[in-house]
Amino acid sequence: MEDNKREEAEKIKLTIQSYVEGVTEFDFEKAENSWHPQGLKIHYDSGSDSLITITLLQSRPSSKPSIAIKQTAEIESLDIFGHAACVKLKWLVEGEKRKRTCVDYVSLIKIKKDWKIVSKIFDVKDA
Repeated sequence: MEDNKREEAEKIKLTIQSYVEGVTEFDFEKAENSWHPQGLKIHYDSGSDSLITITLLQSRPSSKPSIAIKQTAEIESLDIFGHAACVKLKWLVEGEKRKRTCVDYVSLIKIKKDWKIVSKIFDVKDA
């Protein structure tokens, strides 16, 4: 049983790695392949006191950013139960004039034999 959990953890890490590489390389298709097409991104907007929910496709940028951005991410935790998993992913985003830290709490579901991201709740802070 423990071997199977390790094997599933490695598969989840590959899904997350593909997502991270897609984001950092601005390869939108690669990032999107890690997600279920109906996946949701959820963020709390304190200004309007509301949850902002958008699908993956709604959040897709129309082009690469016009300024240089360096992004790195690392998995801080991974938890699996059956066909569900949660990953805490910490990002460091550096632009020309600002540094930000972003934490994603990524939910995944095993669909057939593949792990797909179905949602992420996130927040961003200036570093």
